[in-house]
Amino acid sequence: MCSKYLINKLLIIIAAAVLLLSGTARINAQPKSMGLVQSLNGISISYEHYLDTDCFIQADTGLILTDVFFGRSNVPGGYAGFSWNFIFFSKELKYGPILRIHAGPGIVAGYSIDNKRDWGPIFGLSGNIALECEYERGVTLSIGASPVIGSHFLIMKDSVNMGMYKRGLTYGFIPELGIKFNF
Repeated sequence: MCSKYLINKLLIIIAAAVLLLSGTARINAQPKSMGLVQSLNGISISYEHYLDTDCFIQADTGLILTDVFFGRSNVPGGYAGFSWNFIFFSKELKYGPILRIHAGPGIVAGYSIDNKRDWGPIFGLSGNIALECEYERGVTLSIGASPVIGSHFLIMKDSVNMGMYKRGLTYGFIPELGIKFNF
């Protein structure tokens, strides 16, 4: 019964994230990209929408898999995030690829386990930084990190216990590898 409850909560988070992803894009001819980002912390689907040449918004939704990888849980956590990113460095290399460094602030919400705590909602401020290499064929490879400073809520029968979301910081600095397709 407990795992059914957690799976239902995770499905609600994923549905909310899909709505978030569909609501972030303005319909116009500006560049967009979508792809997968993976690390020891989890896996996510990422959507980027460029507002101009030096700024883009990013929406992510994913699974928090650290407890599954380490055998502490059979059910992954889930999250959705939104960030506003700025390109600080961009250089076209001699033979075609473009190197880019971007970073930006954002927000994250989800449902997960925290260190030595039970399941509960998470909410926090996030940051991300990444080095990207964009190729002529519309493929972008990236390496980056996305730490989260946030709260983890433990909801009990007659009270709510709020604590710092420790995994957002400890696992947030684990490098993330990404592949995105530009369209």
